[in-house]
Amino acid sequence: MRKFLLSTIAAICGLLAAFFIVGAFLPSDYQVERSTVIDAPPATVFEQVNNLEEYVAWMPWDDEDPNMQITWGQSRVGEGASYSWTGDESTGSMTIAESVPNERVVNSLDFDEMGQAIGYFNLEAVEGQKTRITWGIEGQARNTMDRWFGLVMDGMVGPYFERGLETLKQRVETPQ
Repeated sequence: MRKFLLSTIAAICGLLAAFFIVGAFLPSDYQVERSTVIDAPPATVFEQVNNLEEYVAWMPWDDEDPNMQITWGQSRVGEGASYSWTGDESTGSMTIAESVPNERVVNSLDFDEMGQAIGYFNLEAVEGQKTRITWGIEGQARNTMDRWFGLVMDGMVGPYFERGLETLKQRVETPQ
């Protein structure tokens, strides 16, 4: 019995050591991006990503957390615009840190205990009056567990970006 207990403890210690040693060599940052082309000029698409009230109308997160409550900052459009949310699934805040008309919107994201990240929308005119929009997020691992988590970020967040971009595309392309 004692031999079994010692070998079990040794195996657990070995697994923990491997977890931390391998984790130390994993990337310390992550990035997830998705793109689509919307049949509208960049100025029209920019209005949707630079105005937080428009943004929350097509973002996919409300579907996942119907009890989410939003508190608006002093401004809702352009650089400095912000809101915070509290829900069953997460809490946090977002502030537009940079707004370049018809080209780029950069968001500072704070997910409370889950850390901070940078979100962004890059807009590029294509094929005349169409816009390629790229929605992305990037961040830094704070510890070994975050480094492991970074390995699955694309699979976890990417489908939400795809769904949000599809909703945005329909919203912009469908006459109101």
